[in-house]
Amino acid sequence: HATAPSIDQASTYVSQADEDLTIRKVAVLPVADNVEGIYARPVEAQITQLVKSSHRWDFVEAGIAGSMPPMIELEENPTQVQQATRSIEADAFIGASIAKGPNGLSIRLNLFLKKDGKVLSQEILRNHARHELPEIRDQVTQLFTRMIARIPYDGLVLSRQQNRVTVNLG
Repeated sequence: HATAPSIDQASTYVSQADEDLTIRKVAVLPVADNVEGIYARPVEAQITQLVKSSHRWDFVEAGIAGSMPPMIELEENPTQVQQATRSIEADAFIGASIAKGPNGLSIRLNLFLKKDGKVLSQEILRNHARHELPEIRDQVTQLFTRMIARIPYDGLVLSRQQNRVTVNLG
């Protein structure tokens, strides 16, 4: 008599959408500004610290030595994002740009997925009147928090066994 093939009770199921949106490692891209790095360096250090202190992801050093294309170009050209980040072992990248103009300071914060190079989440502050570094740091923290809140999930499914699901919520 033939025996029925056994079914692995601990088999894993991950949909393509789950897999595409799962972010475990994040790198911070070089931040650009239009005032010779006055804001770029402190903001990049702050975003790096925000990622490192977040329980949500592991931080990966980007290691990009040169300049990056402008943030607006990256937003509009996912292929360019993939080319610029292909050597970085991360699932996603945070990019930021700061522009000081006649109406105030504007900050763009983007979370790009490595898989397709597209923006998953974005926050923009336009024409902010104050230019002091502590104020800018506060604004970047708020933008980062809102950008993370826009991601369509909070946890990570670690395993499924029959009707039991193990979820990591941090």
